[in-house]
Amino acid sequence: MNYDDSGQAGEMRWLLREPPSTDKRPPADRWILAELPTRQPTQADDVTTNGIGDHADALRQVVETIAGLLGADGGALAVADHDGAVQWATATSQPAYLLTQVEQDFEEGPGVDARATGQPVAIPDLRLGPHWLRLGPVAASHSVRAALAAPVPADGRIMGALTVIMATPRHWSQAEAQAISGYASILGRLLVTAADAAQQRRLVGQLQTALDSRIVIEQAKGVLMARKGLPSLQAFQLLRHTARSSSRKLTDVAAEIIATPHA
Repeated sequence: MNYDDSGQAGEMRWLLREPPSTDKRPPADRWILAELPTRQPTQADDVTTNGIGDHADALRQVVETIAGLLGADGGALAVADHDGAVQWATATSQPAYLLTQVEQDFEEGPGVDARATGQPVAIPDLRLGPHWLRLGPVAASHSVRAALAAPVPADGRIMGALTVIMATPRHWSQAEAQAISGYASILGRLLVTAADAAQQRRLVGQLQTALDSRIVIEQAKGVLMARKGLPSLQAFQLLRHTARSSSRKLTDVAAEIIATPHA
């Protein structure tokens, strides 16, 4: 990145990154960023990302509604991990999407400060003042002049930021700052609900898989008991020995025995 003698940002072509395109989404969803992570989320980050993908469209619609209620030109929701790296984001307009990208690149901006301080951040004009010398000129050159951001609290920590933007300067009122904080709290509860639902689905799937495996093993034991005249325990031990000696899964061996009951 280059600066001129007055400290203004130079040309930033590398920042204009399009979000992933998909033929399955209508044109209105063009700026949804399905995933923005640079690494896989860890187990500790599950609450921030698991289940969000299933509700991406609904979350974008909520952000769009919030932006409308505040009379803003667009909005974005960014979800971050414990280290502050954005794991997932959705935006309602191109400028809002680009602001999320620039904040991620520069590690500064209203959303970054809102997550760090746990307080709403109101910026009347990104071109004024010494704050964010890198981000301000770039964002303003892409139709982001004013921004209002609030931390998204959930599960006892700050898990992201909700940001609304304006293409022109705007002095945000205290009532608007309080309003976006309330909306951000609602979004936090929605994200936790999505994560809980995803965890419940995974648990149900794991239980079903375990049940299906047990049924297959019990059926194979019955075949061995009938074929070799073995008691239940010895039939299972034979089944387990066959699996270990052939380096195969117990359920795979069991399925094979069921498929060839007279072998």
